[in-house]
Amino acid sequence: MVANKFLEDVDLEDSVRTETIVMCKHFHESVRLMSERYFDTLRRHNYVTPTSYLELILTFKNLLARKREEILLLKNRYLTGLDKLQFAASQVRLFLFAFIDFLHLMLWQQ
Repeated sequence: MVANKFLEDVDLEDSVRTETIVMCKHFHESVRLMSERYFDTLRRHNYVTPTSYLELILTFKNLLARKREEILLLKNRYLTGLDKLQFAASQVRLFLFAFIDFLHLMLWQQ
């Protein structure tokens, strides 16, 4: 299949790859049918070609790559935020222990 060939370099689980191919076929066929209705209604052509199908698959690949990069960026921001929160919590804990020691010292001096 054409879609298999074009999607073989994309990191996808087999079940996701299969469903992606089914989805692309469905989109292509539904656009073809809608183009026929468009012609019947308005007498204007909208050509749905094999190149259209390939462009659909390439668009999917590009969008998937962009979204994966976006999610990776958000994940890294999240992890950085967690590290900063853990550091802040440890600093607060150290301050709290120092403050308690200071209070004990003040109480013993009175």
